[in-house]
Amino acid sequence: MTETTELRYYFHLHHDVLLELSWNIEERIDYIKATKSQTEQALRLALIKDVTEWMPNNKAWAAYFEARAAYVKARAAYVKARAAYFEARAANNKASVAYNKAWAAYFATFDVDAFHREHCHPNCPWDGKTIFSKGVDISVLDAVTA
Repeated sequence: MTETTELRYYFHLHHDVLLELSWNIEERIDYIKATKSQTEQALRLALIKDVTEWMPNNKAWAAYFEARAAYVKARAAYVKARAAYFEARAANNKASVAYNKAWAAYFATFDVDAFHREHCHPNCPWDGKTIFSKGVDISVLDAVTA
């Protein structure tokens, strides 16, 4: 495949777009031959035509097509990144389920309240919901244990 150094204008690179820019027409032709049905290949290939030399020398027109080419490239990158995101998200969800099961299995054999009483501050204000059950000041740790 040969990549040109300039964008060229073509008719019918895709079945639903009349005029497009391309850096590499050979890549598109190879793609058509490799992926499109035999019944439509001849028509597709016959209609692809380089019309660069007949295009008006209009900077706005050229800027539009260059911007479109950049958009198409960015869109392809976005689609690829989005697919990777969803794949990673599915892997994360699967790992999260396994983690939660392992955590639950571990704590099924572990008395966390007894462990807390044994290893935490003797005046810990934890009431099963919050450490602020007796206030927010550090002085709650100074309470005399009964």
